[in-house]
Amino acid sequence: MTDVQSAEAEPRSKQRRALTQAFVSGLFLILLTVLGIIAAHVLESRVEQRRDVAHREAAEHLETLGVRLNETMGAAYLMAGAVIQDQGRNPKGLIDSVAPQLLQQFPLAAAIQLAPKGVILYSYPLKDNREAIGHDLLVDPKRNQEAHLAVSTGKLTLAGPFKLVQGGIGAVARFPVYINNIDGWPKFWGFTTVLVRVPRMIEAAGLTDLQRSGYRFSLCRVRDQNGCEVFAAQGDSLPDDPVKLTLAVPNGQWILAVSPKDGWWQPMEIGAVALLCLALAGALTGVIVFFSRLAYRTSDLVDAGSAP
Repeated sequence: MTDVQSAEAEPRSKQRRALTQAFVSGLFLILLTVLGIIAAHVLESRVEQRRDVAHREAAEHLETLGVRLNETMGAAYLMAGAVIQDQGRNPKGLIDSVAPQLLQQFPLAAAIQLAPKGVILYSYPLKDNREAIGHDLLVDPKRNQEAHLAVSTGKLTLAGPFKLVQGGIGAVARFPVYINNIDGWPKFWGFTTVLVRVPRMIEAAGLTDLQRSGYRFSLCRVRDQNGCEVFAAQGDSLPDDPVKLTLAVPNGQWILAVSPKDGWWQPMEIGAVALLCLALAGALTGVIVFFSRLAYRTSDLVDAGSAP
């Protein structure tokens, strides 16, 4: 080869190497992009699976909560039946004789109270509930909405959960009792109420099992279209991007929100998939380049062998 031919071949060789590098880089990026799209779909599918599992677990506990809560509110109806049968004459005797039996029958109930004319005068047990005695349910502007609703509809209402007068957080089922007067017309006598404390309610529903399963959860009561007041939460913070389930309660709705403590997307899993994509893209690029060069060399040999 002459010096002139050598000088002309060198730029072509550099150009060929540059084209080869561009081809290899482009091929690697294309393969990495394709693998990345596939991996993203796989990871999204994994997240959806986790959300489905969380939804099923939360639904089981929320159903238990609804059943236990509805069962417990039955104590208000039974107590009302006793008041009506007694014609409301001896509420103190009823609270002493009937309420203890109802608390044994409905262990989720923390207290049963009688409120003649809307004023709580009797409670069982009295311990831990003394501060509630004398509380007028129809006058207190912070608590009277559900009481007036119960009177106007004649139906049981569930107030709260909120901070109780006697301390702690609880929900109160209030059932309006009507007794016929001497003219035979029903007259409002007062309320039978059943107090359910939130910690006991959460324990009875097994919601604490969610934390042991690696979830955060919160329970809130829908106040209006724009707000939901949280009354119970488990974990260091409120759930992030949670699955949400709704529980219908008398005159309201509660929402259970659940999400994993470590989030739906797991960094270690994402990192492992990213490394796998890089490795596969590199390996596939190498294989394609190898067979491309092999095919090119074979073609050159064939051309050389067929030359005169």
